[in-house]
Amino acid sequence: MTGYRAHEPGTANLAARSRWDWAQHAACQGESLELFFGPDGERLPQREVREEKAKAICQQQCPVRTECLEYAIAKPEKYGTWAGLNEDERASLRRSRMRRGELASRPQTCAYGHPRTEANTRTDKHGYRRCLPCYQQGSRRTGHRGAAA
Repeated sequence: MTGYRAHEPGTANLAARSRWDWAQHAACQGESLELFFGPDGERLPQREVREEKAKAICQQQCPVRTECLEYAIAKPEKYGTWAGLNEDERASLRRSRMRRGELASRPQTCAYGHPRTEANTRTDKHGYRRCLPCYQQGSRRTGHRGAAA
């Protein structure tokens, strides 16, 4: 990434690499991004056809579907087809898991490795927990105030 600075040289890159190791084995490797992330202004009939094709790849062929789903739910990814689920299906599953307390039971860290505890997080206006060390140092545009714009 251009203009990216980690807290300590090399630490964020290693963390990002290990979080994405599963993706190199995904069935979607080599497929067009437009299949999983539709173009702006896409009409509903075209979107339904595109999503069905993407879901078929995920559901029938993907050996890392579980890892993909866990990533997309924990992140949370707001756009595209991940693990055979579209945006609305993932949001519904995430809300369901939050009600059951499943998401809170997993240890969580921010993208820069800070542990997410009650003491060092805050809830933003959208209801997501944000890392205070990152929030206090970062910009809203990059998600981290320590990062260069």
